[in-house]
Amino acid sequence: MEPLAGDFAWLSVLQKRADFARKSAEKARSPDIAHEFEELAALYQEAMDAQKTPPEQAKDDIIRYLQTRSHEFLLEARDLVDEGRADKLKYLAGAFGAEAARLRNQ
Repeated sequence: MEPLAGDFAWLSVLQKRADFARKSAEKARSPDIAHEFEELAALYQEAMDAQKTPPEQAKDDIIRYLQTRSHEFLLEARDLVDEGRADKLKYLAGAFGAEAARLRNQ
């Protein structure tokens, strides 16, 4: 069975987001932040490789994951005494939340 045009568009979005995550990992200001962006790139790559899930469902699943991770980062940051670590987590929360918004709008 040949992929539909919508599938190609979805693959293109995933590729762009994976590339963005990889570049963000390369430019990250700490190894912790780089690790999270590398995991995000791997998530997008996994979605590209799987292709068993319909694009809309896959998109919703990824957005939900990004929003959950963003929330987890904020919760963890709130309980930390180490301000440097808390700032990194807040940065990641914002980045993952923004990524969810970008993906929702594509």
